[in-house]
Amino acid sequence: MFGYLPSELNNLRLESLNVFPNRYFVNPPKPGQAVSEPKLSYAVPSLVELAFRVLGSPPPPEMQAKYASMTAQSSPPLRNVLEYYLPMEMDTLGAFSGPLRRVLDACSPGWIPQSMLDEAKEGEDESMQVMSIARCGNPEHESGFLRHAEERYTWVNVVAGKLVGGMVPLRWRGCSRGCLSLLDAVADDGGRNKEDEFQFEPVTFGAFQDED
Repeated sequence: MFGYLPSELNNLRLESLNVFPNRYFVNPPKPGQAVSEPKLSYAVPSLVELAFRVLGSPPPPEMQAKYASMTAQSSPPLRNVLEYYLPMEMDTLGAFSGPLRRVLDACSPGWIPQSMLDEAKEGEDESMQVMSIARCGNPEHESGFLRHAEERYTWVNVVAGKLVGGMVPLRWRGCSRGCLSLLDAVADDGGRNKEDEFQFEPVTFGAFQDED
């Protein structure tokens, strides 16, 4: 049972939402506090994280144009940077680590043999696993990520434009340190659901979408 709601709920168009009361919800550190202090997950992103952020990002216009000139007119446009370099030789792919192969599969699913994805994971820590794909809570940041660098909570009584019957915590995740500083406006505004303005569109990498 989670003690919070994901801030991504603000992107949904809901007819109703009933979540209060819930004894599992976390309370503000101080009574009346609307925003938590930032909590950092790591100081330096892992190689797996960096590889995903580059290969899973939208291709620049010049790459898209070059790809279009080299392929059939009916070919669909690139969805991310990785697809420009596909297909890869299996010998080349075999030289990559298991975590990096799973990053490639997350960006563009289906072209890597399952046997190569299932190879031994001994010695891998959590930062090397591809558990889910999400997008930064700051609408000015288009970065997708595997593990968020920063998280904060806001306590609100409106989620996705719906009154929920009481104050509930929303968890926000950021792609880098300081990118959730925009939530300080919630504290300055007395917690009056300023974060409703901070909405962003879902992002897709291959067949994956935002977590939750």
